[in-house]
Amino acid sequence: MRARQMEKDGVAAAEAGQYDVALAAFNSAIELCPTRASCYNNRAQLYRLQHKNDGLFARSCRATCTLDTDALHDVDCAVELSGGTGAAATQAYTQRALLHRLAGRDEQAKVSNTVPSSARTHAVCRPILSAPLPADVCSRRIN
Repeated sequence: MRARQMEKDGVAAAEAGQYDVALAAFNSAIELCPTRASCYNNRAQLYRLQHKNDGLFARSCRATCTLDTDALHDVDCAVELSGGTGAAATQAYTQRALLHRLAGRDEQAKVSNTVPSSARTHAVCRPILSAPLPADVCSRRIN
């Protein structure tokens, strides 16, 4: 329960533009409940807002999920921790597709948003994958 409240506080802080406060709240929530996939999704969203999309971090989730990393790493953790199912997985697949799309990795974006168990594309991803995203549009969508 406390991790969920910290996560909500982090979302509120991020929406208010208080990114440092939000990051501290998400990190605390993850420390309290390191298996809560939605915490990683929300921290990934914060990183995306800060343009920390995909650094040079290891992609092995289990060993590094609680570390301060980047958006792509956190969505990978959310997928892994959720077992690839449920709302957290749907949000993670969507964010992962968007991150790849924003980085110009269109083919990876198409693969990233396919749910392995059902081999279908999330409906929310379709517009992300089909719309042209020149650099100026990308920056407006992030901010």
